[in-house]
Amino acid sequence: LYIEDVFMAFVAFANLLNTPFFCALFKPKGLKHAFNVHYTIHKSLLQQHLPAVAAHFTKEGVKTDMYLLEWVLTLFCRRLRLDTAGRVWDIYLTQGESYVHCVAVGVVKVLGKRLLDSGFGECLKILKDGPRTIDPQTLVSATESIRLRSADLASMRQNQMREGDRGYFIGDWTY
Repeated sequence: LYIEDVFMAFVAFANLLNTPFFCALFKPKGLKHAFNVHYTIHKSLLQQHLPAVAAHFTKEGVKTDMYLLEWVLTLFCRRLRLDTAGRVWDIYLTQGESYVHCVAVGVVKVLGKRLLDSGFGECLKILKDGPRTIDPQTLVSATESIRLRSADLASMRQNQMREGDRGYFIGDWTY
């Protein structure tokens, strides 16, 4: 996405920040609770789509908060190649927050074989450095089989909020 008009670029950025995904970051204690929701959703998607990797992570003690926070806060800009990150952003801006979760699982899917052959320390290194090797088409292809509708995301968030402390989250959002 490239916008030459400064005002329109600002409007696009303001609209981006005004989504439930980013609003939670600006609430008192919102970051911790919001990311607990993201961690739970990611773990659930890993178990559903990549059960062998999820079991390996549990066995090795690799927790989602060890890698997911940076991925999500930067929308993958720090870990993916520029062309790949640009493609992720394009699709994120058209599909919304659910695509961020699909990308996170897609990255793990692409790196899956290497992760399964590694111990704790090597897994963390792969999760940190491995995404830089992923080209846009490979990542988009990996995310195609991961389905997470906005309604499903809202439902998962509602279930998590019922189990946790609602006082620190931004509220009930629907898309």
